[in-house]
Amino acid sequence: MCGNALYIRVSTTCRCVDLTKTASGGLRNFSSVNIKTRQEKWKFKTEGEVRSSPAIADEVVYFGSEDSHLYAVDIKTGQQKWKFKTGGWVSSSPAVADGVVYFGNTDGHLYAVR
Repeated sequence: MCGNALYIRVSTTCRCVDLTKTASGGLRNFSSVNIKTRQEKWKFKTEGEVRSSPAIADEVVYFGSEDSHLYAVDIKTGQQKWKFKTGGWVSSSPAVADGVVYFGNTDGHLYAVR
């Protein structure tokens, strides 16, 4: 923890979840911050609260949101690569193995997305 952000170190850049609270107390932004300068490189906003911890694989960061989506975001640019719609909140932390992203959500399913 540093200030209002939870940092995940990847090389000389940190990936962090912006801890600015929404009205209901949740988090809606996922950000990338340079670890040396502490300058924000990019910020990605979702339509729901972000409660899951991210997974990083092959220059992509994966995380879920309470807007019922799992997101895949380019780790360098912050641009969305894709999002996957589910039937419930995605508050579990994803795991990545052999190019497949595994995660659960509140609809009671375990998903495997490539």
